[in-house]
Amino acid sequence: MECWEDLSVTFCHDAVQQVQIRIIDTNNHRPQFSKLRYDVSVPEDTPANTEVLQISAVDEDEKNKLTFTLLSSTDPFSLRKFRLDPGTGVLYTAEGLDHETMRQHTLTVMLFLCLNVCIHNSYDQVRDQDIPVKRNLVRVIINVVDTNDNAPWFVDSPYSGRVFESAAIGSAVLQVTALDKDQGHNAEIVYSIESGNVANTFAVDSVLGTIIVAKELDRSKKDQFELIVKASDKGTSPLSTTATVLILVTVSDNAAPKFTEKEFSAEVSESAHPGSFVCLVTASSQSSLFYQIKAGNINNAFDINPNSGVVVIQKGLDYETTPDYKLIIQATNMAGLASNTTVLVHLKDENDNAPVFLQREFTGMISESASVNSVVLTFESTPLVIRASDADGDHNSMLVYQIVEPFALNYFAVDSSTGAIRTITTLDYEQRKVFRFTVQVHDLGRPRLFSEAAANVTVNVINVNDCPPLFSQEVYEASVLVPTYKAVEVVKVNATDADSNAKFLFSISEGNIGDKFKMDPSNGVISIQNVTQLRSRYELKVRVSDGRFANTATVKITVKENGEHRLKFTRDSYKASVQENSLERKTLAVIAAVGNQVNEPLFYTILNPDKRFQISHTSGVLSTTGIPFDREEQSTFDIVVKVTRQDQPDDVVHVLVAITVEDENDNTPMFVNLPYHALIQMDADEGHVIRQVTAVDKDMANDSEGPRIVYTISEGDAFKQFSVDFNTGVLHVIQPLDFETHPAYRLSVRATDSLTGAHSEVFVDIILEDINDNAPEFLSKSYYANISEASMIGSSVLQVVAKDSDTGNNREITYQLVEEQGKSSDYFTIDRTTGIIKTAQMLDHEETPNLKLTVRAIDGGIPALSRDVTVSIDVIDLNDNAPIFTKTLYEVTVNELAPRGHFITQVQASDADSSDSEKLSFSIVSGNEDQSFAMDKNTGAIIISNHRRPHMLPLYNLTMSVSDGVFRSTAYVKVTVIGANFHNPTFPQVDYVVELMENSPVGTLVMEAKATDDDEGIYGEITYHIVNEFARDKFSVNENGEIVTLESLDRENNIEKVIPISLIAQDGGGKVGFCVINVILTDVNDNAPQFRAAEYKATIASDVPRGTSVARIAASDMDEGSNADIYYAIEADIESVEENFEIHPSTGVIVTKESLIGLEDELYAFFVRAKDAGNIPKQSVIQVYIRIVSPEVPVPKFVEPHYRFTISEDVLIGTEIDVIQAESEQPVSYILVRGNTPESNRDEVFVVDRDSGALKLEKALDHEATKWYQLTLLAQSKHENREVVASVSINIQVKDLNDNKPVFESDPYEAVIVENLPAGTSVIQVRATDLDSGTNGQVVYSLDPNQTYQEIAELFAISGETGWLTTLKELDREKISKYTIGVLATDRGDKVQHVTDAKVVVTVADVNDNPPRFTAEIYKGTVSEDDPPPSGVIAILSTTDADSEEINRQVNYFIT
Repeated sequence: MECWEDLSVTFCHDAVQQVQIRIIDTNNHRPQFSKLRYDVSVPEDTPANTEVLQISAVDEDEKNKLTFTLLSSTDPFSLRKFRLDPGTGVLYTAEGLDHETMRQHTLTVMLFLCLNVCIHNSYDQVRDQDIPVKRNLVRVIINVVDTNDNAPWFVDSPYSGRVFESAAIGSAVLQVTALDKDQGHNAEIVYSIESGNVANTFAVDSVLGTIIVAKELDRSKKDQFELIVKASDKGTSPLSTTATVLILVTVSDNAAPKFTEKEFSAEVSESAHPGSFVCLVTASSQSSLFYQIKAGNINNAFDINPNSGVVVIQKGLDYETTPDYKLIIQATNMAGLASNTTVLVHLKDENDNAPVFLQREFTGMISESASVNSVVLTFESTPLVIRASDADGDHNSMLVYQIVEPFALNYFAVDSSTGAIRTITTLDYEQRKVFRFTVQVHDLGRPRLFSEAAANVTVNVINVNDCPPLFSQEVYEASVLVPTYKAVEVVKVNATDADSNAKFLFSISEGNIGDKFKMDPSNGVISIQNVTQLRSRYELKVRVSDGRFANTATVKITVKENGEHRLKFTRDSYKASVQENSLERKTLAVIAAVGNQVNEPLFYTILNPDKRFQISHTSGVLSTTGIPFDREEQSTFDIVVKVTRQDQPDDVVHVLVAITVEDENDNTPMFVNLPYHALIQMDADEGHVIRQVTAVDKDMANDSEGPRIVYTISEGDAFKQFSVDFNTGVLHVIQPLDFETHPAYRLSVRATDSLTGAHSEVFVDIILEDINDNAPEFLSKSYYANISEASMIGSSVLQVVAKDSDTGNNREITYQLVEEQGKSSDYFTIDRTTGIIKTAQMLDHEETPNLKLTVRAIDGGIPALSRDVTVSIDVIDLNDNAPIFTKTLYEVTVNELAPRGHFITQVQASDADSSDSEKLSFSIVSGNEDQSFAMDKNTGAIIISNHRRPHMLPLYNLTMSVSDGVFRSTAYVKVTVIGANFHNPTFPQVDYVVELMENSPVGTLVMEAKATDDDEGIYGEITYHIVNEFARDKFSVNENGEIVTLESLDRENNIEKVIPISLIAQDGGGKVGFCVINVILTDVNDNAPQFRAAEYKATIASDVPRGTSVARIAASDMDEGSNADIYYAIEADIESVEENFEIHPSTGVIVTKESLIGLEDELYAFFVRAKDAGNIPKQSVIQVYIRIVSPEVPVPKFVEPHYRFTISEDVLIGTEIDVIQAESEQPVSYILVRGNTPESNRDEVFVVDRDSGALKLEKALDHEATKWYQLTLLAQSKHENREVVASVSINIQVKDLNDNKPVFESDPYEAVIVENLPAGTSVIQVRATDLDSGTNGQVVYSLDPNQTYQEIAELFAISGETGWLTTLKELDREKISKYTIGVLATDRGDKVQHVTDAKVVVTVADVNDNPPRFTAEIYKGTVSEDDPPPSGVIAILSTTDADSEEINRQVNYFIT
């Protein structure tokens, strides 16, 4: 202590002088601590250089400097853990503490009182140089408080265990155990299941670590679980660790067998041999199984291996007998427990049956007038159809008919499917009357089978009048000699007709002026009709008709006078007679002519021939032929005989022979003018003439014999009320008449030949006249008839009959058709007398299926009375119309997942023939070769067949046929198969590595990541999406999987060096495939080398040997490869630089080249160029200063050639890293060189105390940004005002801490999954990255326990390791269409775990899994019977469909 006092001294001479007296304190007091003992608690995680305790003391002596030092400790280990500031007494931690190693540190602190300079050595001892030092001691006890710095660890990891499938809920599976080196709460452990607990099947006891069964187990869904169990302590900042637990679900010994499938199915050919494999049924059980067929094994057709479960054929199969089997298979284990399953066996039809004709002979007929394509009919007027049957089914039973004979193919065709025979050309009865040919049939199976024998077909052609008659000549010429006589034959015309049995009708149509000629209508003979006033020439037009066709010819007749001829008859005329009824051949006359030469023959001819006469051609003898004559028919004959000379045929003369038939009484009297009716008044007087009956006798009368005929009443006049005149036949009333007694009389009047007694009788109806008061009455109230539409015109339909109660004319009935609006009467005529109705036109059932006529019966009264009756006529349909489909093209879609029997569509057809509307048969003709479809032949419904393949074609073009048994029509069904989404899009690789040159322009193609999908249609159409947001900002992908850049990329940017692209390929049904494309940017030499310092300075003694290192020039290049290879070179303007120094081109070390003696105090300033090795090299230069000093000049020297430190990235700003000092005789100042890169302290993260060399942290560290620092520290001093420099390298490694959270590559994720997919289907893979290193950067995934839907944990699971989100159950879009799932990413930091959450939005894609349903069970509508079609809306049908997508809600309606 020093004290100063001011004194005033007075002198005599009044002078005053101030005197200062300094009192020097002596060190006579011991310093005193503020406490007798210091106790402090320090957490074990306190970092180094943290202040622990402030030790304070006082000393009564003034000006004394107190110095603190650590004297000792109970354990030398403690002295390394702490340091004490000698000036302030602040106790700091020197190293990290560990409660588990040493829980308490006891230190002894000594306090010095220094009056002079105290020099501290490195052991914190105080040394007093001159003056005795006062000391004091104090004990410092430091308690290391336990912190949670130790994570739990599992005793035995990994774990594995087994559990029975039948284990009850709560059953223990295994126990996990973890320990913790900490104490108290920090060592208390809580167990939890981190991931892998699909559907929360298991639970863990949080205290004991026992894993128990939480839900019923099902091996068929999941037989193995890989749980991640977490053990966490209860520290303030809990630490945790995880272990893997593998649990296998096994079958219990006492569990019933469990089949792998609820239902098995198989398809086997009916021709498969016994012993052929059918299918394999498998079940699981802890013991061996015994298989047997319990039911459905019809005729023991199948057998099963009791040990293996292989089902085989035991007996021959027959599709035609049993097309499918439903076997019940039972599996029994050794415990006697059994389970059943079903095996559906569908037989595949083989073509093992040949077609068989229903009959061997088929006969038909067709008119030769039938048009082309007319159907041949049977004799029953039904179409002729060749029919065969085939016992096979489906395609194998479809038959094809063929005409065998080539000649028949020119006339007929057979419908290949129906067997109906039709014409293909016109037929001609006159050419061929009967066709005989054969028809063969084969099926469409493989191989094709033909019938054993062909069917014989006979077709009779029916003749019709289809040919016109033809005259033998177009012009006939004849001559007539006059005088001539009636019936003289002029000429005979002849005609022919190609039709057989044609009957001709000849007539004169024109030119017969005065009717001079007549023509026999049957034989064509033209003869003289009238001989008076004949003209000289006649030109007749004669006509011949066969009843349908007619033809004409010309007959030219010349009339000639019979002039002077040499020939003369011996008589001018001849007469003869012949007895009536004589059969004798009698010579009537000998016709003789003169004027011919001797022995010149003459030829005699009858010009008007008659079959009863003949003349000798040469002798002229005219005689009868023995045919009897009937005088009453013809009494005289004029025969004209012509005679001609042989050599002069024009010399002609003729003579008349008159022949009389002599009568014979051979005829009885014959009444004429029949019938005889009479109406008389019932009050007629006696003598009243009723009427006259007349009889004639054809025999010749003889006046001398008196009346030949006499009349008498033979019967009917019982009361003698009538009389008849004996000679005249007049009837009279001779007695009164009584209408009430006899309203009518029938008298029998006899006429008697008085000569022979021959007689005839006739009835005379006498009706007493009545009043017409009764209308006719039909015998039936209505009439019904049917007639085939094939009936010809004039065919009789039926006869209506009416009666009238009146008498006389009043009861005479005539019939007529009443004209009506429907014109039905136009189709028919009625005989007015008989009432027979006949067809007047051809009928058509399709036009008029039924007709109604009104027939009126009218009596003969005045006025007439009538009655009407209705006649209903049904026109019987003939199969003359082909069926017609309602559409020519049906277009339908079907899902490939549609089950067997699924209804696809229904084709509909109609037939104008009503009789065939219920006979239509539908079939699939082509397009169904794989038998994917089946068709109901009666309804036209098309369904998925039992033989459908698992994968159907994308498109089927089916040809449909409908037949009415005769005619056939076709239509087409286009079936578009909406490919079921069987397959996920698949990339060829899961991971790709592709290189991309940095700085590539926007739009550069990176690669084509093409996924494939074996599905067809929309389910095979793939779209691509980039999942991770970072890559989505850098790249885009098109529909072809081509990935292109969206921006120019820089490899030197750390986050762009390797860019992972998470690519998802999604098909049209929502199924996805994933791949990761790691895009590695390849380097472009776009960066120049960067020096680590702004300049380099060095000082070197002149006596150093040649080759001594002066300085190391360091540069770095952010490029890579050869672009980052740096080569150094010195560039100087003066030659002395390169004479004395050189630089290693690769290392950058500058060394002396020559001795530097004599160059003292020289300063060399030059440049060093750093150039990379790129194709187009880039370079940089830097200034270098080298000062040469004499050997005696002290140059600072660092103790170490370089320094290396490791510090945590969470070191506090201001923390002193170390004190780095250089040895120097001169004061030294320290400078930290500021480089050009982050690693070289460009950002001044570190600073150095200029005086002390203390290296401190100036800015926060980040391991993820910079992991290493390479610093250059300069120590500068001055010698004779010249700067002397030394440098040293400092490497600082930044140690990683868990200071980064995981970051999901996308948030939210969007995924699509198709409903109804099985459990275990992958949904999407989530990925998170953590910038930390080691375990701090490892990420574990889990579901967020707090979900928007509680059932999410039941529906979804996530892999803790891979991040794959999968389903636990089938999803149903109709229940929930979208899920938002929370997922967590947790890192595996040792002390602290960071958690990040993200959302996965899962959209459930719709599948057409709900059928439409009618909103009502019964719909009612009304329609009037007179509404014309279409009648409008009858009823409106509505349906609902639980599916959500519009395409799945479209409904087609069918009337079945």
